[in-house]
Amino acid sequence: MLYVVTLYSVQSFAAESFVRSLRRGGELYSFAHCLAPELIATDILQHQASTATPSLSSTLFICLDFWISPGAYRRACSSLAVQHLLLARRRMANSAFELGAFAFPAFSEIKSTSEQPSAWG
Repeated sequence: MLYVVTLYSVQSFAAESFVRSLRRGGELYSFAHCLAPELIATDILQHQASTATPSLSSTLFICLDFWISPGAYRRACSSLAVQHLLLARRRMANSAFELGAFAFPAFSEIKSTSEQPSAWG
């Protein structure tokens, strides 16, 4: 699985519409799953200081896109339709910054030994 993390700054008056569009059943969510069925889910997190200070003109969000594999994400990025969809999502925001694609580190086998590693003391 691959996780793509993007930071968005959205005008406070447009924040509700932004969230609604990305959540399950939203317009961008529905298009995304039609165009890129290998996109498992999209989660959105809202910065809490943005909600605590309503006088701020922008609200910050972290968007997490869950892809079935790195290859699926690469294929989707080369699709013109998916590029337009991601661009539409970015246009809903003042600014966007993709932090990157992340995956959990691979597990490596740990060999059993009677000696403790020197770092353990």
